[in-house]
Amino acid sequence: MTVKTERAHHATTPMTADLLTRIGVDGADLSTHLGDTYVLEAIEHLDRMGVEADWFAARCSLLLLKPDAVVARGVAPTLDWLAAHRWRILHAARVESGRHLARALWQTSWARASVERRRLADLLVEMCDSMVLLVTDDHSAVGAADGAVGVSAGAVEDVEGAVGVSAGAVGGESATVRLTREKGPTDPTAGAPGELRHSLGHRSYLLNLVHTPDTPVEVLREWAIMLDESGREACLQDVIDGGVGVAERVAALAGELYSQTPVREFGRAVAAERVAAQMNAAAARLAPPGPDLTDDRVCADMLRSAWANGIDLDPWSVIVLGSHVLPMTSDPTRRECR
Repeated sequence: MTVKTERAHHATTPMTADLLTRIGVDGADLSTHLGDTYVLEAIEHLDRMGVEADWFAARCSLLLLKPDAVVARGVAPTLDWLAAHRWRILHAARVESGRHLARALWQTSWARASVERRRLADLLVEMCDSMVLLVTDDHSAVGAADGAVGVSAGAVEDVEGAVGVSAGAVGGESATVRLTREKGPTDPTAGAPGELRHSLGHRSYLLNLVHTPDTPVEVLREWAIMLDESGREACLQDVIDGGVGVAERVAALAGELYSQTPVREFGRAVAAERVAAQMNAAAARLAPPGPDLTDDRVCADMLRSAWANGIDLDPWSVIVLGSHVLPMTSDPTRRECR
């Protein structure tokens, strides 16, 4: 099903500020987001397609299955968890990973990340592409698109009435705040049964498998970061159609990613042994004789020595070992700086 016409493109207006205020943005954050091209691009695209931005930001969220989730074959367990927690998938897409995506998505945490964490994160996003799911907790709206979320018959045929929100659908806790809470914390020691990360086997601060936007405005921003214009067009068409065929799309994407990405071991000991063997093979003089691979400092020194001397190591082993033995933040008072 398609919307017959598009709305005219519009620049930043007082209506944009009103929208951001309605989804919880205020103070200095309001000025920041009014100047954020990703946020503005998202709002404009939603408006052109006739999808209500209030509803999209408040009742939808994004769930990014990172490269480590692909390596761990985490798609099926994620789908089971979403169904058990009454999340409805509206769209699935492959997201090209890379250093620029990492910096755009995690700009706040990136500013306090250690040099080592940045190096490890860059290695991780180069392992393979990611998968993003657009999900909603809105099960109430039924419309012209055979059960489309937030779509009424009049809204699809008459784009002057935007596809999107039914009365009261924006109130209460936002979908992305709920999903972020249910996903579980970044600290693996603080996780609990029932949380998504716990269900997937959360390993470390770095290898945390999945990502969600923290706030409704971040849903808008990250949607525009992850998907280009044609990708967003396809996403919104799926929203209008109510997510018809999305299960098949997820299965196809998982098959593509799995065929291109081997399963790997997440264990620290295996990674340490591989790194030590490669260090010895490449430059025996740089590897300590009979290193104690249970000592975090010894393993950290091996990785730093390899970087300093330009020694190529197995990227996955570096990621796994580094996630256990290297500091994750430049702030020594934070627990993950260990």
